[in-house]
Amino acid sequence: PYADEVLQKAGAQYAALDAEQAQFVLDTYQCIQLNGSHDQRYGKTPFAWQAALRGETGKIRLPLPDHVVYHSTNPWNPWVTIGSDAAGVYMMQMENHLAALQGH
Repeated sequence: PYADEVLQKAGAQYAALDAEQAQFVLDTYQCIQLNGSHDQRYGKTPFAWQAALRGETGKIRLPLPDHVVYHSTNPWNPWVTIGSDAAGVYMMQMENHLAALQGH
């Protein structure tokens, strides 16, 4: 809920990826099977970023494996909302980022 504040305090700069850079990221995730093709390699952040790089926005279902979504004690919600800015990267100095997180 305070991400915008942290990014501002940290002096973060947004960089959009061009088509070639986006494809490189997608190819890399495919190569290491962190794209939904391996049921033991998953994460909401990399799956959401890949969806954004493919141009998907709005409410989408991530390709999380069923054993995670339907886990009896720790089920993961596979639905996320992706904005168009999720396809880029934010860059900042680590010490500025850590200082901006103080108090949160």
